[in-house]
Amino acid sequence: MREQVVVDSCVSVKWVVREQDTEKALGLLASDLDLVAPDTVLIEVANALWKNVRRRLITLDQAQRRVGDLPRLFNRLLPTRDFVAEAFTLGAEFDMPIYDCVYVVASRRIGARLITADSKLIAKLAGTPDGRNIVHLSDWT
Repeated sequence: MREQVVVDSCVSVKWVVREQDTEKALGLLASDLDLVAPDTVLIEVANALWKNVRRRLITLDQAQRRVGDLPRLFNRLLPTRDFVAEAFTLGAEFDMPIYDCVYVVASRRIGARLITADSKLIAKLAGTPDGRNIVHLSDWT
């Protein structure tokens, strides 16, 4: 059985937009890992692509193709509705955005590590049981 990992939007954006650590993120796609994310990842990555179009870093056609390809990059997308209440509680407890907490709760629920490029998320949850399951993309091997 392949190892499941939850990837957040910080990592997923790097699959479609060239950023720092893009090569590491692309390595995840080439791996034998089972890549899982809450379904809201599609909206977050599409929003990042839209911002790149607005900044004239990519064309609208390029962005539309990448948005169309997004769902196929994941082995499984989880329904966010299953995580919202628990994510809200976590966000309120640690003063974190709920959309970040959804990834943490998803990883908790399926018993998988969360791979992120969000240093603030890692810092907020350092020393907690959830924090021990979060890996920064730059540290991923």
